[in-house]
Amino acid sequence: MIWGKKIVIETDHKPLESIFKKTLTQAPPRLRRILFDVKPYNPTIVYKRGKDIPLADALSRDSENSGDCHSEEQCEVLLTLCLHGGAKERFTKATDADKEMQTLKKFILKGWPGSQKEVPAIIRPYFTHRDEISMAEGLIFKGDRCVVPPSERKNVLKNIHNGHWGIQSCLRRAREFVYWPKMNEEICEMVNRCSVCEKHQNLPPREELKMKEIPKAPFQIVSTDLFSLNGDEYVLLADSFSGYFDFKKLRTTSSEAVITFLKEKFSDWGIPEQVHSDGGPQYASREFRQFSADWGFEHIISSPYFPRSNGLAERYVQTAKKMIKKCIADKQDIRLALLMSRITPGNGLKSVGERICGRKLRNPLSFERFSSPELEQQSEVLLKAREKQKRNSDKGVTAREHKPLSVGDRVRVKESSGNWQFGRVKEKCTERSYLVELDDGKTIRRNSKFIHPTKVDASIDTTPDNSCLIDIVPDPVTPEQVTVSPQHQMPPPGTPRSRFGRPIRRPVRLDL
Repeated sequence: MIWGKKIVIETDHKPLESIFKKTLTQAPPRLRRILFDVKPYNPTIVYKRGKDIPLADALSRDSENSGDCHSEEQCEVLLTLCLHGGAKERFTKATDADKEMQTLKKFILKGWPGSQKEVPAIIRPYFTHRDEISMAEGLIFKGDRCVVPPSERKNVLKNIHNGHWGIQSCLRRAREFVYWPKMNEEICEMVNRCSVCEKHQNLPPREELKMKEIPKAPFQIVSTDLFSLNGDEYVLLADSFSGYFDFKKLRTTSSEAVITFLKEKFSDWGIPEQVHSDGGPQYASREFRQFSADWGFEHIISSPYFPRSNGLAERYVQTAKKMIKKCIADKQDIRLALLMSRITPGNGLKSVGERICGRKLRNPLSFERFSSPELEQQSEVLLKAREKQKRNSDKGVTAREHKPLSVGDRVRVKESSGNWQFGRVKEKCTERSYLVELDDGKTIRRNSKFIHPTKVDASIDTTPDNSCLIDIVPDPVTPEQVTVSPQHQMPPPGTPRSRFGRPIRRPVRLDL
């Protein structure tokens, strides 16, 4: 009776020591049945030389030859790999024809040497897995995974990537069925070079929040933006230091109207050092560039289609919209609501009025005249608030920092249509914003969130953008069907035009 007792089995077959330490799935198929029978006793396998185990050595020479010993080729092998449509025959022929596989077979049948240096270089990568490698039915297995011959590996890689799954999914799928040296590296390389996967990939992981410069005084750094509400257009200006913001309804959304609003604010509070915007048409115009040069401030444009890079203005746009909606609904004065927001202290910060004016603003809640203490430095408090905001924003961020791109790098850029286009980095605008020249000649600017390095050659990208093209032949137009009214006729050459390109038609008056 040995159940429940600690069992030590001495053997002169050293590989059994490592085999019994592995799981059942990692053991060679011919030994798995033995493990099934022995594992319930939880034995400890200890290696000893054959001459030190005289009893077992003597009994091994006293065995009867019953004549029904099955060779390895006749053993029952449970394969989890489904070889369909003649794949087994192809694998068997490829194994027989390949020099690497034939050399491996010889060492499986004759036994492995004790040192890796004694193994031929062509099969040296298999030496570390020698205890798991076996042969059955003309095929070589590592555990229950088929060792793929070199000539069949390309087809197996194609089947592994069927459906265009990601790297980890392909690796898990391959580890269930097949094996060959450096299989993981080849799978990763194949998926990374897949043009279809790259064209339809997700956006890169979100990066850590990038803290902007903390201003030391009011109106040192400001941000501006346009927004629409209830069919009306507004322009907004926000101060990074004090939290001051103001907005104005516009009659037109031209650069001139935006510049006029900013001039009014700059004349009240002073010219800032930096003005941040999203680079919309009003801010990218020649008039605004001239305005920034004449007034002496630096105009910084955020990345297109990435509102977070102009987060200060975007945040106060939300506040302004809520304020306007509520005041309209309750028929309150919007300007009075702005005043009340400027007398409200922040979390650990003084009110907007105290930070920007150095005094408390008189308001409907005031009962006495406030004194004017000198402006206290709020930069340290602002810095702590920004650091807390960064910690909260960076929770769950998987990617710390994307690898910087260099001028000339081959990349894919996601356009506003959602397609990833080939291009090359032309210029680095800011730390996370790049100017990219597409293969069609167009130059666009994007944040690194929408840029992905590529190893794929554009010439081998065979994925069609349009799966169906329908030729539509227009109906023929006869001269009788076209009638042009006199007022819509083309003006003669030399007709003066407005700055918008429309022809100037002088009014026809009575000749009195």
